Amino acid sequence: MANGEMIRGTEHDLDILIPASASPDPYAGLYRAIANVTAGDIASSSDLSVDNLEVQGAFPQTPYTAIPDVTVAEIEAGLLDMAPVTVLICNWAHPSHGLAVMKSGYLGGITRTSDGSYTTEVRGLTQLLSQTIIRTYSSTCNVVKFGDNRCRFNVGAVTISGSVLLETNRGAFTVDLVQASPRAAFSYIGGTLTFISGANSGFSRDVKLDPNNNVDAMLQLWEDFPEEVAPGDNFLLSPGCDRQMQTCRDVYDNLVHWRGFGVFIPGLLAITAGPATAQGLGV
Repeated sequence: MANGEMIRGTEHDLDILIPASASPDPYAGLYRAIANVTAGDIASSSDLSVDNLEVQGAFPQTPYTAIPDVTVAEIEAGLLDMAPVTVLICNWAHPSHGLAVMKSGYLGGITRTSDGSYTTEVRGLTQLLSQTIIRTYSSTCNVVKFGDNRCRFNVGAVTISGSVLLETNRGAFTVDLVQASPRAAFSYIGGTLTFISGANSGFSRDVKLDPNNNVDAMLQLWEDFPEEVAPGDNFLLSPGCDRQMQTCRDVYDNLVHWRGFGVFIPGLLAITAGPATAQGLGV
């Protein structure tokens, strides 16, 4: 996962220990039957089309919560997004005989249900070939994240702190912000809220409603936090950017690093238009 933790599970009804003598790291280790991992049929092709494998599982229940397994909090925190996956087989009666890797890839979309189960897919390496990996010209800035290496704006310098006053739900609550001018002039819509205390410490969500723009200092998020939000929980709040040239120039004074090159392109109609004709001239 993104935090470096490795989860080993098996479809067998008993735990399987693959010794280091039978396999090099990282495949050697204890594969737990209680991990509740169930894989479907492996589908692959030779024409570089998308190949995938569906995986289902259940969240650990007491008294097995201490065993490494997928948890609701890890899914909500995005720790399983693009997590590398290896599917392998071995002789359960004699694991020391070795193993065979059947598929390698990474996790795709993952969904969970209220009854304590989840479903995801293992996407093959050829899935990457179907994704756009080039930059395109657009009229808005195309940086991946506000403040990244291409944007170069120092978001940390304008990040403010605050605490929860009253919770409405996990995605909306009244806040008390600690800020000074000119930070109050920034828009926090599209920004990031990261809790630094409480049950959601370390988790982040994107901001939907700026608490500076409403009288009751209500802050809303696009997605709920995985755990309950409580009064007194502290957080860091960074501003957002709408990727417009005017915002980059007038608000953040960062136009030199603005990446919306499409505004300098005349457009398809201008490029494909024919030559201008003189009006009123006879032939």
